[in-house]
Amino acid sequence: MTKDELVDLVKRIHAAHNKPLLKADETHTFRAWWDILGHLDEPTVWKAYLAGAATRKWLPAPGEILSTVVDEMLGGFPTPLQAWAQFQDQVRAANSGLQPRGKPHPTVVETAKRLGDEAYRLTERDRQAFIAEWEAVRDQMIREQADKLTPKPGNETTPQS
Repeated sequence: MTKDELVDLVKRIHAAHNKPLLKADETHTFRAWWDILGHLDEPTVWKAYLAGAATRKWLPAPGEILSTVVDEMLGGFPTPLQAWAQFQDQVRAANSGLQPRGKPHPTVVETAKRLGDEAYRLTERDRQAFIAEWEAVRDQMIREQADKLTPKPGNETTPQS
């Protein structure tokens, strides 16, 4: 996206949340958004913003929008309970010698690997432990992809209004 597009986008997002962008903060605000989102095209960022606009009650940080972009790039993630259900399906299939109903999401596979052999002994009471580990795996995948996407801050000039 161009710097003019970014300035317009940041102003639209602030206006959508009825949060005035103070003139004194513009340079720092635009720079932060540029460093995190400037390498993406404007429609992608706007679409990611809109994805959470109906339920978000606060002004999103540029990192939240980048996280949404990454989530969409990675094909989306199951909810924690869907991840648990996928894992339980794999365990039931393994214990009964049947084929699982579907292929689990890569985060579920990685969580099982991290938990090791103990993973297959988890019961319904252990669901929260599984979900906590799954969330750590999911967050790590998002961070790794975001790091690949986000250029390191350099000598770019800051967009001005």
